[in-house]
Amino acid sequence: MANAIHKALELGVTYFDTAPGYGNEISEKVFGMVLEGVDLGLIFLAAKSSIGDRDFVLRSVEQSSRNLRRDWIDLLQIHGDGISMGQEHEITSKGGCLKP
Repeated sequence: MANAIHKALELGVTYFDTAPGYGNEISEKVFGMVLEGVDLGLIFLAAKSSIGDRDFVLRSVEQSSRNLRRDWIDLLQIHGDGISMGQEHEITSKGGCLKP
């Protein structure tokens, strides 16, 4: 995987997407190792969290940031298997992951 990321960088790829569920956090850790020292302005890094309350999502982002060896994630995607249209309330309501 590290070789593929290096090759992608050589070819000018700037968008990378990972999630803690890809290999039980291994994907994030490999991205963190390979991209450490790369000018963060040159890449756009997307990560994911499963749906949950605000504290759950914040813990997920903090762990992903540690794995990725970054102070921020450019795009956080909330996703998971079987999220229904009715669950948007869990994301946007008071106490949901997008609101304090």
